[in-house]
Amino acid sequence: MEAAEGKSRFNTKGILRKFGAVLTLLLWVLPVWATVGDVLEFRKLYYQSYKDKTAAEKLYKETRVYDTHQPKMLGYKAVASMMMCNYVTNPYTRVKYFYAGKGDLEKAIKTSPADVELRYLRYAVQENVPGVLNYNGSMSEDRKILVTYLNDAANRENDPDLHARIMKYMLNSKTVPAETKKHISSK
Repeated sequence: MEAAEGKSRFNTKGILRKFGAVLTLLLWVLPVWATVGDVLEFRKLYYQSYKDKTAAEKLYKETRVYDTHQPKMLGYKAVASMMMCNYVTNPYTRVKYFYAGKGDLEKAIKTSPADVELRYLRYAVQENVPGVLNYNGSMSEDRKILVTYLNDAANRENDPDLHARIMKYMLNSKTVPAETKKHISSK
């Protein structure tokens, strides 16, 4: 009867409006939402950036485009800033990079305290940062979390790349006691 009166059963304007809103939201969110591939690429660049200025600059540039509401991406943005300290000569610029990174890393961990990868990033930074910057207060807590992570065999299966990187780092760390290294290497 409705069709006979010239009325449609579908509200096409309403449907198009909702579709447009969903499409706009997806186009806005998708480019900044990290994928597993992005995290793997950032891990790779992070490790390379210790000795490679080009990798550090690429990590810094690529982490700028991500949504900082994602704690892991904020963590990588933070360490990218800190890694740039190794490649600039101006002391003011070094301090600026360091404190920007430190603030972002602490914010990421505060937002997601159970994220082992963030704890690992902070541990590695705190172990390597010059003592004069007085940024080493969380090493003991982070080390405990990392050792617990390494002791759980399920973590090796869940993310073998992260597990292997943390294991390698901890076994080569200057601040991990020999007894702890022996214990985690036997797992």
